[in-house]
Amino acid sequence: EAEFDQIDVDGSGFLDFDEIWADLEDKTGVAISREAALEVFRQLDLNGDGKVSMAEFKVAMGVAPTQGDVEQELHEAAEVDFDIIDRDGSGYIEFDELWGDLEQRMGGRVSQEVARGMFDELDANGDGKVSIVEFKMKLGLRPKHQEVMGEVQNEVEAEFDQIDVDGSGFLDFDEIWADLEDKTGVAISREAALEVFRQLDLNGDGKVSMAEFKVAMGVAPTQGDVEQELHEAAEVDFDIIDRDGSGYIEFDELWGDLEQRMGGRVSQEVARGMFDELDANGDGKVSIVEFKMKLGLRPKHQEVMGEVQNEVEAEFDQI
Repeated sequence: EAEFDQIDVDGSGFLDFDEIWADLEDKTGVAISREAALEVFRQLDLNGDGKVSMAEFKVAMGVAPTQGDVEQELHEAAEVDFDIIDRDGSGYIEFDELWGDLEQRMGGRVSQEVARGMFDELDANGDGKVSIVEFKMKLGLRPKHQEVMGEVQNEVEAEFDQIDVDGSGFLDFDEIWADLEDKTGVAISREAALEVFRQLDLNGDGKVSMAEFKVAMGVAPTQGDVEQELHEAAEVDFDIIDRDGSGYIEFDELWGDLEQRMGGRVSQEVARGMFDELDANGDGKVSIVEFKMKLGLRPKHQEVMGEVQNEVEAEFDQI
């Protein structure tokens, strides 16, 4: 295994032809022709997939592969097959993809009934598509942890999108209420629906984000979910401070907000110091881009482009 890792320069977990060729020249101390190196590589690459696994390498070295090596080999073979069948690269196998693959492999016509039967056996949760988890389980393999967690994330996100009828990226009270009635099949009182909504709306902003929904479903939010939540919180704060809705925070707005939040008098000097820290370009107003950057967030592309547009237009008007 140490020798394998030494040859595996890119750390991919597999040995490619260039790595084998380089190792042959390194060990022999002479130039090896491409043809000779290819011959050695073909002998090592037992399944002909263009790379040498740990199991194949051990067999070549006369060492029995471990159970882990064999499982890795089986997982790799399953993943290769899955990717071949999943022609559109969606991460799922649809019925037409499986049917087409069956006909290609069998070299002839396969009835829709036979193909449907095989598809239904693979599609364990009956959602009309086969995931890598379902595919591997049907082959008797235990899916990898990240594959299982990825599928759970996808299922929760799909449920969120189904509830989010208006496609806003958030769930409002009416959407949650409608979903509760749809799932239970009975009329739900407004009070009962509000209680469920309050439990989902962790930050009390009147809408349920993807991150909040995942927490309620017992699924860890992704980095993207957390970033979305932080961006939303920053945008809400910005809009509260920007009382005139100009799209910028002026000094008096920030000063007034500071006094309101702190419940007392804030000196002009302190307020000015905080404002100047936010006003990165010193134009006397704070944009959403400046505000987010001060909070350690990377502004959205459209926010940055919007600020660039505003600056160019301001310069034009000045000229």
